[in-house]
Amino acid sequence: MIGPIISDFAQRMYGFELLVGPYTVAHYRMAREVLNRGGGVPPIPIYLTDTLAPPVDERRINTHLGFLGAPMVHEREAADRVKSDTPILAIIGNPPYKRLKRGEIERLVGRTMSERWEDLKVPVRAAGLGLSLNAFPDLCIAFYRWALWRLFEVEGAQGRGVLAFITNRTFLTSAGYGGLRQTLRQRFATIRIIDLRGNNRGALPATVERDENVFKIEVGVCILVATASGRAREEEADVFYADVWRAGAFRRREKLALVEGAATRPDRLAFEQVEGAAMARFKPRGFRERD
Repeated sequence: MIGPIISDFAQRMYGFELLVGPYTVAHYRMAREVLNRGGGVPPIPIYLTDTLAPPVDERRINTHLGFLGAPMVHEREAADRVKSDTPILAIIGNPPYKRLKRGEIERLVGRTMSERWEDLKVPVRAAGLGLSLNAFPDLCIAFYRWALWRLFEVEGAQGRGVLAFITNRTFLTSAGYGGLRQTLRQRFATIRIIDLRGNNRGALPATVERDENVFKIEVGVCILVATASGRAREEEADVFYADVWRAGAFRRREKLALVEGAATRPDRLAFEQVEGAAMARFKPRGFRERD
């Protein structure tokens, strides 16, 4: 009986990918996983699309490729149905790592999203921290804003679910991202942060030779897992923070082993509750500011 369950589960996991190469690899790997676990291989719902692009009426989709473009139109239509109509309870991702330059915002984020994320800037400006917004335009922030829209704002949204992202860790403390932290606190009931660190340009404890990143990138990363029950709440989210340094994990393999082990033994990560509200940091006082 496990095979049909696996096949059914695979049909309820939707994926968006913008580039043809990773899109093809994702189809292959997903099909292999389903087969290895005893399932069949029905069409895998991974779509070639730009996640940040707003859903459009099918009459406006035009590839200029004639009949050769028909599969691309069907792909876009299917992706748009997931974006706007399909019930979604969990959003999982590793958004792109790119600080956007002037002129790139509308091209890479799109006009709709660049307008939508303005609400994340309002509380920062109101606090007199407008200059800190110079660092705000980042692709990962656009994906956070998209996930908030999809879980809470799209027509028919249930206002509950899980958001699980691994991203640039700068948003944990930077003043320019205070509006994002405030919105996350307001929308979710519980937020857990696993700080994987790994900033190759940061300071290290005197006894540590180097702090490896889990990816081959320069900027440090963290995992955010936020949950919302859909129940009306007046309080902001409870925020919990775990630092891999506190567990003695500085090498990539140590960090991966720690997180993998915590999936079955949560006590391997020492979470500390973060005090503060609204735009306050997602990191307890007393932890090293730099990594």
